[in-house]
Amino acid sequence: MRLRTRLFVAFSLFSAVLLVALALLFQLGFERGLDRYLGQRMEQELAQLAGEFADFFETRGSFRGVRMRMLVRGHEGGFDEPPIPPGLGLIEADGRQLFGPALAEDNRIQVPIRVGEDTVGWLTLPASDPLRQRLEKRFQHRQLRTLVMSLVPALILSLLAAWLISRQLGRPIEATVRFTRQLSQGDYHQRLAIGRNDEIGQLGQQLDQLAYTLERAGAARERWLTDISHELRTPVAVLRGEVEALVDGIRPADAANLGALQDHIRHLSCLLDDLHDLALADAGTLRYQMAPCDLADLLRESCQALTLRAGEAGHQLTLDSVPEQAPLQGDATRLRQLLVNLLENAIKHTDAPGTIRVRLQRETGHWQVTIDDSAPGVSDEELARLFDPLFRTRHARQRPGAGLGLAISQRIARAHGGELHAGHSDSGGLSMTLRLPATGGSPA
Repeated sequence: MRLRTRLFVAFSLFSAVLLVALALLFQLGFERGLDRYLGQRMEQELAQLAGEFADFFETRGSFRGVRMRMLVRGHEGGFDEPPIPPGLGLIEADGRQLFGPALAEDNRIQVPIRVGEDTVGWLTLPASDPLRQRLEKRFQHRQLRTLVMSLVPALILSLLAAWLISRQLGRPIEATVRFTRQLSQGDYHQRLAIGRNDEIGQLGQQLDQLAYTLERAGAARERWLTDISHELRTPVAVLRGEVEALVDGIRPADAANLGALQDHIRHLSCLLDDLHDLALADAGTLRYQMAPCDLADLLRESCQALTLRAGEAGHQLTLDSVPEQAPLQGDATRLRQLLVNLLENAIKHTDAPGTIRVRLQRETGHWQVTIDDSAPGVSDEELARLFDPLFRTRHARQRPGAGLGLAISQRIARAHGGELHAGHSDSGGLSMTLRLPATGGSPA
């Protein structure tokens, strides 16, 4: 049975049971109220009649002749209101029944007739006379017919409401089932778009976000495989060509040619190492040896190691605004790798003659390293993808490198609880900002 049908049956049964229960409770309460009302009304009539009988007794000194006065009431002002009810009885103070039916005490309604402080008699009425029963039954039949006539349209309306509610709840759930089936089959291009603001709508939004994430992950995986195959194909093709030339005797197997082969093998080995580190970082299994270290010393060592290389590339590497100490908790080897990657990226992708400025300063609760280089810069579109694995900008494609250094650097920064962001520098190039949590030391 479909979910929509189950919801309709459940809502319909609940509505029907609720309507019938309300109808029964209303009928029972109305019957009791009607019986109570009629009893009170009879007692009120008897009380009014008892006052008139008391006046008669006080005037005559007894109830002698009261039956005759009852026959001619309406012509002599004592008994004109209210009318005499059927089955009225009169009992004197000594218990003698003057007129009316003799009724048992548990089957009559009686009201005392008082003259001053004395009770001179009682007026009685049957507790359930035939006329009253006929009136009650007739009224009950009318009330039941009215109740049934009200229940039928109410039940129809409840069934219609149950159908609408089940349809309203069932349609998005069925659409969600179809959507998840498409996701399980690998179709990530569809969107659910339920358009509701309740929990079902929030579920639809989360599923749409999941589909978008899976679509991006699939596209990234395809691009990743394509880029890896391209990056590996180039050095392998070069190596194959070089080896074939040596085998065919086109090139002699001297030290120069063998050295060139060694350089290609070294480049391929570095590429494979970077791919391995990136895979470990994405999987969260890249090992870190966390210990107290000094970011200022690491930065100075990294700049000193690359100053000569920057000079050979025609750049001026400047280190300024560095405090004496910058203590933090981290893996010194991985942090040094991060800093060297950032500096090498700046040296490699800056046009000569260029400038590279490095700063380290203390902010609230963290250390901030800023590396600004000169032209060429990158576009906003390229800036958003700068940390994607194997992505290289339009200018970087003409330079050596596989585009893995920044991706690995960002993973290392996140593993230390920090952040790595790229922006535009004031000198027309790229600005890299590294923020790492500080563990102590005085502000710069």
